[in-house]
This record gives sequence, C-alpha cells and structure tokens, in this order.
Amino acid sequence: MHLEVDLNSPCGIKGLTPDMMKLFTKNDISKEMIKDNPQVMIQIMTGLEAKQEIPDNALLTDNEFNEQIKRVNFLPDNPNELYRFAKQLGKGAMCTVYHAFNRKNAEECWAVRVMKVPEQEILHKIKIEAAVMTMCANKNIVNYHASYYYMNCLFMFIEFMDGGALTDIIYQNLKKIPEKICAYIMKEILQGLKALHDHKQIHRDLKSDNILVARDGTIKVADFGFAIQLTKEQKNRKSVVGTPAWMAPELIKKEPYN
Repeated sequence: MHLEVDLNSPCGIKGLTPDMMKLFTKNDISKEMIKDNPQVMIQIMTGLEAKQEIPDNALLTDNEFNEQIKRVNFLPDNPNELYRFAKQLGKGAMCTVYHAFNRKNAEECWAVRVMKVPEQEILHKIKIEAAVMTMCANKNIVNYHASYYYMNCLFMFIEFMDGGALTDIIYQNLKKIPEKICAYIMKEILQGLKALHDHKQIHRDLKSDNILVARDGTIKVADFGFAIQLTKEQKNRKSVVGTPAWMAPELIKKEPYN
C-alpha cells in the first residue's frame, strides 16, 4: 500500500482503501487537518492498515489459553504461618491489600490482595488474571508470586512496589513533574503494554491507579482483573469493562476491538 498527500482526492490522501475512507468520514477528518499534518496522518493510517488483521499463527486457541489457566494453582496452606502480615496498603470494593514478609526471610516481601471468594466464577477470573501476568512476565509488568485459598479467602501475592500508585505521585506533585520525567514514565508504561500486546492480550483497565512505581524509578503496569487473551476463535472482543473515564471510545460504543 502506498499513501501520499493529494488534496484533490476525496479525503486528501491518495491510495486509501474504502475502509480507511469510511474512517475519515466517520471521524470528521478534514483535508485541512491532513494539510497541516500530512506525514503524521500517513503514518497513522499505515499503522492502522498493518495492524488491522492478526494472523492466526500469532494467536493461541481457546483450549491452549484454558490450559494456561489450569496451570494456576491455589495453594491450600495457611499463609499466616508462612508470612507476617504488616500494614494495610489499600482497600477496594473487592479486596484489601497488605504488606507481607516471609517469616523465614524478612528481606522477601510482597503485596497481598486478600478477598472473600464464595463464588467459583470469581476464582476463575482470578486464575485468568494470574495466567496473563505469568505469560507476559516483563520488567514493566508487576510480578505474580503465588495464591493461597484458605478459609474461604483468596490471598494473591504480587510484587511489592514501594513508591505506590502513579495517581498519588501525580497529586502530590501537581504541575511540578518535568516533561522528561513524564516521557520516561510513558516509555516504561508502553514497554509494559508491548509485552502484553506481543502475547495478544488486552489490559482493558489502564489508568494511573494501575501504574505502580518503585523508589528506584521502576514503573510497572498492574491489576489485570479485566485483562483478556485474544484467541483464534475470538480475535475481537465486545465486552464493556473497565473504568468509564478511562475507556477507549470503541469500547464504550460496544464496537468490536482487539
């Protein structure tokens, strides 16, 4: 496909496919916008065309992903005997997060999500979350350690990030974060997303609450409760999930997305 700026053509760019022309019309992209930013527009459209179809050989089947989920085991031991639970780090609608230390090695610590899980459906969703985190292990993805199912409670142990959530850092330093630091944070987040997307997985709840920071400057994507795997049988999704103010437009519109 060869695209070039041609303001005499219907959409201002010569070589567009019919589907691309529909996108221009649907999103009110004018010739004036193209005239002001011709090369940027061509790069965007070229990228969209290249990523429109996911080849089958890049995707797992539903059965292969289900096998990955089955590999996630919930240990039956009492985690209080193995770990010392310290201060509460946070609390949400579904769980409470604690800081926990290995009783045999105090230098080993984790963040622990504790939740009551009477329904099997919730357990299955947690297994999906753990499977996604394990499959896309990366320096910009929070590490999954283990899960314990004890006394009708689920204890999920994940990497402890001593700087907290990006949201808190932003509010504590409102209008004071230099652009180069913002650029660094964005780069680290995108590297984490690339690890997800390389495995054909979607986070679906990306927001500053779910970006964790360490005091050494490490940035990691966290909370994969809404994450999902694209498969050969399901190359696109239609579920409306996530946090409203942070949702992608096509997701809000209930359009298929990948």
